[in-house]
Amino acid sequence: PKPDKPPAQMRVIAFCASPRAHGNTDLLVEEALRGAKSTGAQGEKIMLQQIKLGYCIGCRKCKDQDYEGMCVVKDDMTEIYQKIINADAIIIGFPIYTGRECAQLSTFLDRWDCFERFKFHPSLKPGRRAMVIGTWGYPYTDTYDFIIQNIMIILKLHGVETVEGLSACGFEGMCHGLDEHKRGVISQHPEELKKAFAAGVGLVAG
Repeated sequence: PKPDKPPAQMRVIAFCASPRAHGNTDLLVEEALRGAKSTGAQGEKIMLQQIKLGYCIGCRKCKDQDYEGMCVVKDDMTEIYQKIINADAIIIGFPIYTGRECAQLSTFLDRWDCFERFKFHPSLKPGRRAMVIGTWGYPYTDTYDFIIQNIMIILKLHGVETVEGLSACGFEGMCHGLDEHKRGVISQHPEELKKAFAAGVGLVAG
């Protein structure tokens, strides 16, 4: 879908699921968000590692017809739900360590279940655009495509359409993708960072 408003009127929220500040995932998310904000859009980044994020407990209270809250688990997601509802575009970046999305992202997306209300009525209206960024150290670009695709499917189940995707792999550094300054080695590849910036622009500019 094309954006239904000019970039200067759009709000972008970025979620970095990596526990590493300034790692490869974080740097790519930052660059994508910088690209979106360069068009005039408002932007905010949230590091999932730094918030209080509990597990979905499967109580299904959010499916009760008369339940007016979002989730019975009271933590930082209470505020984040409203940020997602208010957003026009969403950036999600995550690393892959064990052949699937990292635990932070898995827990986060489990908590999205309450966006689906009584009798499958969605509380998120269609129209949001998304960008998905996946990173890993394995050297072949298509090895984990199915994981990125699965994240896109989960977003689509909530009416969020992924329009930009980045797959970044083969990171080798002093310590599992970090350089001697403990920053992601992607910082040494400005041409790749430009792709993230351009994708961020495309996320809001269409």
